[in-house]
Order: sequence, then C-alpha cells, then structure tokens
Amino acid sequence: MNGYHVGMSVARGAVGILRDAGLAATGSLSKDGPTHERLARTMEKWIADGFYRVGDNLPSARHLSEEFRVSNRAVGRAIDVLADKGLVDAFRGRSTTVTATQPWTGKIRRHIREKGYGAGIVLSAFDTAAALGISEKECERAFARLKKEGVLGFVPGTGFYVKGEG
Repeated sequence: MNGYHVGMSVARGAVGILRDAGLAATGSLSKDGPTHERLARTMEKWIADGFYRVGDNLPSARHLSEEFRVSNRAVGRAIDVLADKGLVDAFRGRSTTVTATQPWTGKIRRHIREKGYGAGIVLSAFDTAAALGISEKECERAFARLKKEGVLGFVPGTGFYVKGEG
C-alpha cells in the first residue's frame, strides 16, 4: 500500500490546522434554532465560501453526523433544506451533489429547464417566485446572480431573459 498511515488524532490535528488557516470547512454549529437548520446554515456557508463548488459531492451523511455529533436524521433534514433552496441534488442512498453556490439559483435553473424555456424568454420575478414558493426579493437576487453567471441577460425596461440553456 502506497501513501502514509497516520492515527486519527494526527489526522484530526491536521484538519484543525487547516480550519484555523481557513483552508478547510469548519465543523462547529451555532447555538440558535433546531439542529438540522443550524447544520443547513453551516453547510450553506461552506458552499457560499467555496469549500464546495458546483459539481462537488458533499461528505456522506454518516461522516457529517460524526463530524458534528448529530443524528443521521438531522443530517438528512439539513440536506433537504439545502435541496429545497436548490443548492444540492440529493438522492437517498447516493451522494449529494452541489448544484448552485447561492440560494435559489439552482432551483431557478431547474425551473427554466423543466418549463422548457429557451433563449430569449423573458422571466417575471413575481411569477417565478410564486411558482417556486420563494419571495420576489430572493428571486430578484438569484436572477442577478444568474446574470453574472451568464445564464440570464437583462434589458432595461424589459427585464431578465434566458440567454441559453439553464
């Protein structure tokens, strides 16, 4: 077997050093709210801060439950929160993949694909927000992010439009 074999205490110490240097995601939860919501906020921050990028798989539920000392159920519910925001695609018994780095952008991308909206279709923040069950303000922020990513364009007086495939 090639590579190094180290004890768990050495490995944990190395992860701690990386966390202190800002090079690894932190495994601590805030103290306010239900456990699954606190875990979801922490994982959302990991994604927003770039520790996990679009296409990356999150650690397994078992790993997360051990890392945070929470139940598998809390991890599953936290992943459901992230999936509801469109940040991850999660399938029970399989890996959880990051699909967006900002809340709602993944959900809006999926909405565009599912509705079959092609290039040039103008999107209404009001209608999109209502269809997805999010606030109009959150939808407008996600539209602005998708514009920066090149998914949407913007014409003053008309609004946001689909530039290509979501």
